[in-house]
Amino acid sequence: CNRFYNYFPKYYDLESFEGVVVSSDVKMIKPNPAIYEYILKTYNLNPEECLFIDDMEANIEAAKAAGIKGFLFRNNYEELKKNLGV
Repeated sequence: CNRFYNYFPKYYDLESFEGVVVSSDVKMIKPNPAIYEYILKTYNLNPEECLFIDDMEANIEAAKAAGIKGFLFRNNYEELKKNLGV
């Protein structure tokens, strides 16, 4: 059983999202460049208009290689809000 589907819906309403990509569903994991391309293509996204937030540097670097801005999250919510303009 996929842990995502056991955990995520307890805290977030999946219907609130325009799309969700679960690594195990698409058989790709970060930082494989294919997953970033999959997300961009599936949701018809312009990478220059996207922001990828993650807690692992390798995943941020892979997103940047795909043309997506990245933010390395280190449990600092104030810094994150500042970068999001909130």
